[in-house]
Amino acid sequence: LDSAITDFRHLADVSPRSAHSHYLLGRALYRDGRFSEAVDVFDKCCQIDENNFEYFYWKSAALNEVGDALESERVVDRSLQIQPSSTALSMKATLEAVNNKNMSVDHCLDLVQKAIDINPDDYIPYFYKGMILLSSNNLNDALINFERSLVLSTPF
Repeated sequence: LDSAITDFRHLADVSPRSAHSHYLLGRALYRDGRFSEAVDVFDKCCQIDENNFEYFYWKSAALNEVGDALESERVVDRSLQIQPSSTALSMKATLEAVNNKNMSVDHCLDLVQKAIDINPDDYIPYFYKGMILLSSNNLNDALINFERSLVLSTPF
């Protein structure tokens, strides 16, 4: 992964106005657990291309990893404004369930259900739904959703 980060950093340096080159670097940094660096790189992507929902989604994910839940929610909302995606909607629901104690579990589950309605074959909303159910001690339903997530994510 260090080699990929070095290569992507070089690519971003020689193509400073290429949001995609920065995105590749950000994804590598994120995968390597270097979340603070990833936030900065994804921020650059968002500045270069304000209309790519993935750049905002990954910035939100990195922000959440560094513990900036409020900014993470704001950024994932921007991602959803650009393009509603089941992944971003699921992430928003989970962030609200975990970080906003005033948000009802039912509200968060409704958001995840909307994500499932967008793409019922996407494993990610089922995983997030499982996380929300687990956080509310609904272990049986959480397990059902984790299993559904595994079935959908496993190529047969």
